[in-house]
Amino acid sequence: MRVLVVEDEAKVARALREGLEREKYEVVVAPTGEEGFFLVNAEEFDLVTESVDCKQRSLYSRRAMQSKIACKD
Repeated sequence: MRVLVVEDEAKVARALREGLEREKYEVVVAPTGEEGFFLVNAEEFDLVTESVDCKQRSLYSRRAMQSKIACKD
């Protein structure tokens, strides 16, 4: 299972990555909402997590990611 973690706090991103990888997930970390948006459109993910207070997130990129994921079969 591939997981995209969109998280601007490096310590939190590292902890999420390590925990998920320990459980055998493949993890990709995006430090900004913009990078997360591009990754969601360029690659396939089974799950996307996003920081609630991500400072680099734009409403546009958040909605675009949500619609891309909602449209997956």
